[in-house]
Amino acid sequence: MDRAINVTITGMEEIEKAFKRSPQVFVRVFDRVIKQATLLVLGRVKERTPIDKGFLRGPGMETTFETLIGRIDNVAPYAKYVHEGTIHMTGRPFFQWGLEAGQADVNALFEQGLNDFYNEI
Repeated sequence: MDRAINVTITGMEEIEKAFKRSPQVFVRVFDRVIKQATLLVLGRVKERTPIDKGFLRGPGMETTFETLIGRIDNVAPYAKYVHEGTIHMTGRPFFQWGLEAGQADVNALFEQGLNDFYNEI
């Protein structure tokens, strides 16, 4: 017994348009999310950065942004030694502590970004 099933899809033009513009929407939405997440983590890292004279926590911290990339660096020449430790002192991994402290909030930002992306396309 042969049965025919006919399916009619309406709105294909809108679907095609959404798929065509989705890469641009993705980059715009997630560039914003990455910037927010980077700045959030920067704040958490700074809160956990040891203070002596303040350079390590203040002007030593730098952020840079590119398309879909956010970076936090510490330009203090001794930052690595404070973070990782030496044979004379135990490390204080302030970057790791800051990342761990901000993980749940970063996850929430990316989840919201996914929702924004889906809603927009």
